[in-house]
Amino acid sequence: MDQQCLNAMVVARGLLDRGSSTLDGTSPGAIAAVIVYDVAVETAAKATLRVRPSPSAFPGTGYVIPSAKRAAQHKEHLPWVLDQLLASYRELRADNQVELPALRDARALHDYRNTVHHHGTVPSPQDLERQRFRATDFITALVSSFFGRQLSEVSRAMLVQDKEVREAIEAAEQSLASGQLASAVEQLSIAFEVARAAFRLGQPFDSRKSLSVHDVRRALGEVSSRFQLRKGLASGRLDSLERLLEALVRRSERAEDRLEALSLGAQASDYVWFQGRFPRAYRTLGSVQWEPPPRSNQPESRFNREEVIRGLDFVTTVALHWQQFPPAPNDELEPD
Repeated sequence: MDQQCLNAMVVARGLLDRGSSTLDGTSPGAIAAVIVYDVAVETAAKATLRVRPSPSAFPGTGYVIPSAKRAAQHKEHLPWVLDQLLASYRELRADNQVELPALRDARALHDYRNTVHHHGTVPSPQDLERQRFRATDFITALVSSFFGRQLSEVSRAMLVQDKEVREAIEAAEQSLASGQLASAVEQLSIAFEVARAAFRLGQPFDSRKSLSVHDVRRALGEVSSRFQLRKGLASGRLDSLERLLEALVRRSERAEDRLEALSLGAQASDYVWFQGRFPRAYRTLGSVQWEPPPRSNQPESRFNREEVIRGLDFVTTVALHWQQFPPAPNDELEPD
């Protein structure tokens, strides 16, 4: 699956979700859902044809468009696109009579969409479920039959270039799918911090040497242990130093957060929401491994599924947005 096809399949999968999100109990919402499901099918079908074009000679029978009318067909006409897909699939399988799974469902959905769109038919709840299943089954069959993948594997996370960020987002998706919300939250917190660290490394404001509050506490703890500064005046002065350093670190973090929020443009409000709602992952001094906060600090009931989905969308968007930034010139990243 090349990049262009992957992008289209991600869009098609997103359209399935968007179609369901239009269902608000109103007739326009129901009609819109059917239309969006049909668009999802069309997007996935055309993307597949770009990768696996149909042969010039259509093997076998069972096509909707008569052979005499094929030359006059517009390339955007979905029944014609589906006929080409069937021919491509038969060529791929080297079987002139094999049927493409769920192709009949795609045709039935398109016919129903025409009734809804052109005649104003209002779908019943049962019809809506049927069209959603038809669209989902068809796109699932395409991804499996032509590319050997599962539809659940196709997501925007696949477009993230950084391996560590991508794996954390994919782990969050898997946890969300299995209903493990706390685990999904942890993985999103880690994915965000890894993506942010990667972004900062490539920007003129070099934060490779940035400390966290955890770093300050650990470093001062080591100093206290080594020099046995545990009692009396020395201990009080060390506590004061710790509070001062923590305040400076937090001020630095706020400044960097504002720079990052500005880099997100329209997503700045979501940035503030995510920072205030999701726990913050951390890593200790000298460690390259990010850790989630203790599970006891984020009980399962604190988050609902809709919030986790919003967090997943935000983190993925941020990672994709930040990777588009050109790296700063090397001389700007050299230590003073």
